Amino acid sequence: MANRILIAILTTLCLSSTQAAAQDFARGLAAYDSGDYETALANIHPLAELGGMAAQYQLGLMYAGGHGVEQDHVQAVHWFGKAAEQGNPDAQYELAIAINNGLGIEKDLELSYRWLCTAALNGHEAADELAWDMNVLCVAE
Repeated sequence: MANRILIAILTTLCLSSTQAAAQDFARGLAAYDSGDYETALANIHPLAELGGMAAQYQLGLMYAGGHGVEQDHVQAVHWFGKAAEQGNPDAQYELAIAINNGLGIEKDLELSYRWLCTAALNGHEAADELAWDMNVLCVAE
């Protein structure tokens, strides 16, 4: 009986923290969209540090564009990479572009193509179109 109570308490805490994280992220995105980058960063950065894939991608965009932070392509690649590894096709695409252009990371066409194809295979339309334009055949491994 005590185990079931403990499980119920832990489940409630997890759901509460998940809801709070979702609210923080929504608040951060709304602030970003309105140009309040300080508030966006305050809400998004902690979630990215905790492993939130969407927050990691958004933080990568902030660093890539210098929105609320000093533009830093190394940091952008870092955060895009974390989100890309978790399966975010937008981050996979942005990472491929950064690697292709040598922004924040050494230029590596083979690695760029791999991330581009990964994004394309995960449904990213621009990645798919770019892969075709580059005459790259993307196939699942």
